[in-house]
Amino acid sequence: MIRFDKLRSLISSFLDFEFWIVGSAVLISVIWTDFLPAAILIALAFWFLRGFSRGHLSIRTPMDLSIGLLCFMVFCSLVVTSLPETTLPQVYRVVSGVLLFYSVVNWTNSIQRLSHVIFIIILAGLLIALISPLNVTWSTSKLLFIPRAFYERFNAILSDTVHPNVMGGNLILVLPLPLSILVFGWKQIRWRARFYLGFSVLVMVIVILLTKSRGTWIALTAVVIMIILLRWRINWILIILGTGILFVSIFLIGFTDFIEILTANDALIGIEGRIDIWSRAVFMIQDFPITGIGFGIFMDIADNLYRFFLFPAGKIVHAHNLFLQIAVDVGLPGLIAWLAIFLSFCWINWKIFRHGANQGNSLESGLGVGLLGSSLALAVHGLTDAVTWGFIRTAPMVWALWGVSLAIYFVGQNPTILMGSISRSNDRFLQEQEN
Repeated sequence: MIRFDKLRSLISSFLDFEFWIVGSAVLISVIWTDFLPAAILIALAFWFLRGFSRGHLSIRTPMDLSIGLLCFMVFCSLVVTSLPETTLPQVYRVVSGVLLFYSVVNWTNSIQRLSHVIFIIILAGLLIALISPLNVTWSTSKLLFIPRAFYERFNAILSDTVHPNVMGGNLILVLPLPLSILVFGWKQIRWRARFYLGFSVLVMVIVILLTKSRGTWIALTAVVIMIILLRWRINWILIILGTGILFVSIFLIGFTDFIEILTANDALIGIEGRIDIWSRAVFMIQDFPITGIGFGIFMDIADNLYRFFLFPAGKIVHAHNLFLQIAVDVGLPGLIAWLAIFLSFCWINWKIFRHGANQGNSLESGLGVGLLGSSLALAVHGLTDAVTWGFIRTAPMVWALWGVSLAIYFVGQNPTILMGSISRSNDRFLQEQEN
């Protein structure tokens, strides 16, 4: 019996490394797709270890039913797909994201661990931005105010290149977090944290501008406006003034031409091209409303059953709309489940912001606004693209951010530590709490 208790204690201690091990496994699977099954097995192993040592497989969350329905529909796509070899890796990727989410929630049971997770997520965004000159196929034919000669300095030396829209769509998910922490919590963090966050924001913003991704730029604008409104309430006057200028510009340019400017690019031929794509996605949803067509086969199904008017076969690989793409892949039940998860986290992030504001803790408010900004960016960018869903390697990033939201909610106390940098008064407070 004593040996059995020692074994449980040993396993319980091993669970303290869960986030680092599972996070590393998911990171490897992002770089090397063949590692996805191993990453899933590693994450699932911690569920069984937790059940043996602590009596429960995982912490219960308010989103469990919605996540369960989404996972069920994801697995159903393996049954209905006509190309299982294409669908299977993408199913693995969604499952790895879900398991990463639960890993963050189960492991992050203290303020110190919360600071580690936030540090790592921001670091991931910074590293993605820093390697962009090496793996992005930059566009030089649109928005020529950035000289073509500037892009000639960048050479994609990695074999697995990334589209600029994909790069921008992933960075805009991470950027609101360090930006909001800086804006709200400037006085509560030390100079080292300010430098780290400021450098991360600067690099990510520069890369986002270089991507020339209009969807990302619009999402960035929406995030900045939200942060300004929630941080400085009086600036709503400036927002109204800016909105008025926008409407005047639309009136002078013309609504059709304005939309064309926002949506046109080398691949999609503007708004007409997007309507051509979106209509095919709607046809698929009408014909397969319950199960969807299966992950990753949008192009194959469209080219054979719903041929485009404006694009040749083999050109369009996804629906260029996050919400349509989810419904196409896993049906309307899957979309409803995903929306339930998404809206739940929007509400949780808002509650984090309000709790920080009521407690006078601007850093906690900054975390809530930053995570709410990530959700806003996900929705706004998702109107014109779907690069944060399962077929993109970095898709688990969304689930990691959702894990941070729920971790803050569960910790239930003011998250005043950030990257090990905190004011002296808060240091004394934490020491008193520990003693």
